[in-house]
Amino acid sequence: MASFRQLAGRAGPESVLAAWELAWMHLKADSGENDGSVWLIEDDIRGSAAQLERLVRITREVAADFSARKILSYEQDPHWAFWKPALRFFPLPARSVNSICRLSSRLVSVVLEFHRKNQQGIFHEMLLASLAVEHGLSFFDWSADEETAPLVDGSRWDRDAAGEMVSEE
Repeated sequence: MASFRQLAGRAGPESVLAAWELAWMHLKADSGENDGSVWLIEDDIRGSAAQLERLVRITREVAADFSARKILSYEQDPHWAFWKPALRFFPLPARSVNSICRLSSRLVSVVLEFHRKNQQGIFHEMLLASLAVEHGLSFFDWSADEETAPLVDGSRWDRDAAGEMVSEE
């Protein structure tokens, strides 16, 4: 079965890139010029400006190399159905929910090196957390922190079974 990206590529001469591919391309182009962290926020994330400002402030104070929601190791959830691609690259993979996440410049460098070395990637849900663990980088699981969990967890950033955003109310 072809991916939507492959199918779209057959539809015409246009280049078809997923948003995460564009993020990696941008980070590669910016490599060496950006000394700070990078926030990746998917366009369907919703919340108030106050929530985001508080999340950014707390995350900056922690200063972890990788910040995201629901970071879990293979050992914590060995029956998750999607570990197979990560197990090709990592003996003890990890996963995370990255619809909003923060990467330090160190993690960005590690991600770019992984892509350069392997000439391919794996799903970002496994790649970012697995690389952070493998390289001994620090991480901050917003879902496990009492200050940030209310800012990132809950229905406002989750989808229902049909893929539609669930109302905050």
